[in-house]
Amino acid sequence: MKETLKRNPEESYKEYLTRVAAYIALLKKQGLLNEADEASNIAFWEIFDIIKEMVECESRRCKLDDQTQEAYMTKVINVAPKLIYRFNNPEYMDDKYEGKQFEVKTFFKSRTQYCIREAVASVLEITPEEAKVLLKIRSARAALASENDRTEDDITVEEIFTKLGEKISIAQITELILTEKGKESYNMITEQGIEKFRPLGSSGGGQESYDIDEVVFGKSLDDDVKQIFDGVFAKMSRLEIYLLLKNYGFLGEDIRSMDMEDFVQDSDFKRFFAEDTSIRSRKDPVKTAYNKNVKIEKAIAAMAMQVAERRYNVDGGLEEYLFGLLEDK
Repeated sequence: MKETLKRNPEESYKEYLTRVAAYIALLKKQGLLNEADEASNIAFWEIFDIIKEMVECESRRCKLDDQTQEAYMTKVINVAPKLIYRFNNPEYMDDKYEGKQFEVKTFFKSRTQYCIREAVASVLEITPEEAKVLLKIRSARAALASENDRTEDDITVEEIFTKLGEKISIAQITELILTEKGKESYNMITEQGIEKFRPLGSSGGGQESYDIDEVVFGKSLDDDVKQIFDGVFAKMSRLEIYLLLKNYGFLGEDIRSMDMEDFVQDSDFKRFFAEDTSIRSRKDPVKTAYNKNVKIEKAIAAMAMQVAERRYNVDGGLEEYLFGLLEDK
């Protein structure tokens, strides 16, 4: 199977994925679902470079910050392999596309647009529907700035309201912009004040190495909520905790904004990577890091369901928990 799933040097990404999608669809029809899932994951990493280009392009278009782009990439990695068997397969295409074929970027872009909304929603702690509206606001604001040769900060709420055809209320536009700006202000404060918690290592300029306990503890959370976090973190490897700290900006902005290709060269990442016994293959640290982020996202989603019953916001609680971890260092 692995030979079938390799891309021949003379094949374009579209030719390769069209061929492989038909093969995976056949596996599904034959009831070989585990084999189909394995094939989908192999094929996805064969085309990962073009998927990464698509995510970066869409992130620039939607003006996503680094944290949101990382969340977007993680979501795409989680869902894209499940879509491959449909690629240019006539059985799964609308009649209006008869005789036509998609390009790889076009196919995944159209089917993962919701991942952008979900990424924005998770970072800003708003609903996906609100995130959809905010993306429209960003687009209108950027267009107005370009059309009038002004900065985006100079664009008024009223101008955005008019640009959007007066279909979104001024109150909602104002609220979402304040939410967006509030997050930016919070990030600036934490970035400026986080230095005392920042690890010393190759990225921080010091000589000491960063260390993470196997089990971590928050200091001021309610006991029942803290127990939920303790239970989840006890199952995480130190590499997974380190990735989580990166994603939430607790290792400093320079590390949070690192591309994954650069981050895997970090000395502490290499140390935690080497000691993580759950890793099946060590050939591709970047792939491992993204797969770990998918696992982390699922763990956070599970925590969110549990703490919501106790009227806790999972991101706020998680940040408090991580501060507790770092204050112990």
